[in-house]
Amino acid sequence: MLLCLPRRSAKGHPMAAIIGRRQVMEAAQTSFISSTYWTEAVGPTAALATIRKLREVNIAGHTNRIGGLMRDGWKSLGQRYSVPVKISGHAALLGLSFDHEQATALGTLLTARMLDRGFLTGSGFYPSYAHKEQHVTQYLAALDPTFAELADAIREGDVLQRLQSIGVSVRHTGFARLT
Repeated sequence: MLLCLPRRSAKGHPMAAIIGRRQVMEAAQTSFISSTYWTEAVGPTAALATIRKLREVNIAGHTNRIGGLMRDGWKSLGQRYSVPVKISGHAALLGLSFDHEQATALGTLLTARMLDRGFLTGSGFYPSYAHKEQHVTQYLAALDPTFAELADAIREGDVLQRLQSIGVSVRHTGFARLT
């Protein structure tokens, strides 16, 4: 078995690998192989440096902690205001949606109101090493009155009217697969 991993961008550096069972790989010793990036060493060097840095700063632990704070904040605000939140994914790749018939409109209203408060937000949060606890705290403080409004809009049944009053259309839900 031979597996050729295609050349992909690795933070802007070309990276590729050909791996397989020993017998197959040994056969390559008697073959001529040519490649555009055969002698290119920057990509592997950058990849190794990145892996070292990720381990040094414990990026996995950091993103799990920051993502956990965000998840807990969404959950807490949803409970406080009786907003039917649906939180999906793991701490480093979170999704926020609403368990409501007007879920898309609620998400659009959330985005519009958070823009007014200085945050570009949508249905996902992907924590990085740059995110600190203070960022999550500031975001959740801005999200609190937004959730209060979402609760009012659900109770009053006027989510679409609120969007219309600020000149915002409900976002589309994406592209359907053709297959």
